[in-house]
Amino acid sequence: MADYLPDGMKIIIFSPDGILENVIRLIGYENLCYLLYDEPDVVSDVFEQVGSRIYRYYKTAFKAYALGTGNSVPTYVPEENYLAMTAAALL
Repeated sequence: MADYLPDGMKIIIFSPDGILENVIRLIGYENLCYLLYDEPDVVSDVFEQVGSRIYRYYKTAFKAYALGTGNSVPTYVPEENYLAMTAAALL
């Protein structure tokens, strides 16, 4: 990515929202409420699938050399800390 940007320019990762927001978008809020009671294993699987995809998205995005917000991300939010937080959310 850095090869295509002017010197010193950085990119900011677009957040695809959180795990809950994505699950609600996929199955709907009311359906989620019913499924939590009727099919908790299905809900767990859906959250795991959505969360693992968001985790892979951020893990891939962190490989971009030109990632930043004016500061470099490694000094702003260390990659391993961010990925650890994201992974912990999946537990």
